[in-house]
Amino acid sequence: MDNMQTLRTLFHGWKALFLKHPYWLPISLWLILVIVVSVRATLSPTKGTVYPTFALAGHTFAKGEPVYGNYEAHFRYSPVWAAFFSVFNLIPDQIASIVWRLLNLVILTWGAYRFQKCFFPEWSDLACSIWWVGLFPFCIGSFNNAQANMLLLGLLMGSVATFTARQWTLCGILLAIAISLKVYPFAMALLLLLIRPKELLPPLVVSLLLIAGIPFAFHDSAYVIDLYRDWIHSSLGDTKIEMDLKNSNRDIWLLIKAYSLPISHRAYQVIQLAAAACLAFWTWRNRSTLLKTPPSRTKYVWLFCLTITWMLVFGPASESSTYALFAPLAAIGVVMAIFTQQTRATTLLICLGVIVGLLSHFSSAFSFGRELHHYGIHPIGALLMLVAVLRIRFDAPWRNTLPSLTGTSPTVPI
Repeated sequence: MDNMQTLRTLFHGWKALFLKHPYWLPISLWLILVIVVSVRATLSPTKGTVYPTFALAGHTFAKGEPVYGNYEAHFRYSPVWAAFFSVFNLIPDQIASIVWRLLNLVILTWGAYRFQKCFFPEWSDLACSIWWVGLFPFCIGSFNNAQANMLLLGLLMGSVATFTARQWTLCGILLAIAISLKVYPFAMALLLLLIRPKELLPPLVVSLLLIAGIPFAFHDSAYVIDLYRDWIHSSLGDTKIEMDLKNSNRDIWLLIKAYSLPISHRAYQVIQLAAAACLAFWTWRNRSTLLKTPPSRTKYVWLFCLTITWMLVFGPASESSTYALFAPLAAIGVVMAIFTQQTRATTLLICLGVIVGLLSHFSSAFSFGRELHHYGIHPIGALLMLVAVLRIRFDAPWRNTLPSLTGTSPTVPI
């Protein structure tokens, strides 16, 4: 009983501090991550990070040599990013890798802030702090190993937010940068074009052309054209279809192989296209609602979550680190489960989705992690979380505080 009383005292003390200064927890978590990873990157610049691959691409581009085809350090991004990383040659790799990570964090912070303010402006400071805490665990891996997923996530969240704010030029620029980084964000651009084609198409096309032309400012056109040709050939040949479960993409194809489902890869490609077609049809069918002013929060949140889930479970290149894109789905679910009255089934789905998502992210730290990944916990977690988000009642009564240790706090209307 004494131990239980001590736990209650600690909980209520933490709760009082958190309610009074809600932002101290997310700020502390992110600051600790930045400090720890920066120190580690300085002391061990080549261990547990993909940045040496980026640096090598930058050095190779600066020399005018072939960037693609080195399978020991396989650079997957477009020539635009080889040119970008060549600028980082001016500073030591240890510092450059930290600057790159901080750039990812800044864009993620901006995109997540715009997304939250656009679609959930009624959230209290306490709810916003939980939002930032909810994003944190799913971004640790990408920040640590210098992957570009945080940057991509910030661009996608920012593009949807600026689209609803009718900032067409900025939206087009963000989408173009995302597409230059990973081709599959083109899915988000196409869906938004279904809603506002006349407004979005010109800035998107111009931005894509300008960004694609950046490498030509560094080298002659023949070399850059060869780079683009090599990049396309390298990207098309990197499907990981025949790889074992350990190295396979973390998508529905992994589930098909893991559970020996009688579905060929050609049939799976049909399923991929069918899922994309269904998403496009849903967007077109709800176009009138999405065009309303003010915009429909629920429909846009669903559109964003549906598109992110398609990229993860049906997309062409879903690695474990790609599931950093899972972060906003989980964070939205956590905030809504804590601060609003949802059905028990919805709350259970949110809990299951978050637990499976966290398990997929952190199980690699343990010996059983690789084996666990063979069962497809990445796509399973994403699908669970998507179903949960689709079931959330965004207009549910709001709680103005955290649940207590023994029960829930009274609810008050927004």
